[in-house]
Amino acid sequence: MDQAQAAARAEGVRLVPAVEISAVHAGHEDLHLLGYGIDHADPHLCAELERFRADRAVRAQRMADALRAC
Repeated sequence: MDQAQAAARAEGVRLVPAVEISAVHAGHEDLHLLGYGIDHADPHLCAELERFRADRAVRAQRMADALRAC
């Protein structure tokens, strides 16, 4: 993010730190939560986002394994 902010400043562009988190509740459709103006350096937020990314990687691997099994 720091590189993106530096590049934006160099180009005279305003960068708004943001995050999109997908959520599913009780079999309903995906819900996409958008957060703008976040503190991209907040340790708790960074840890949670890393946890979400790791979960996504595990799910992607399971889907790939299931496709190979077909």
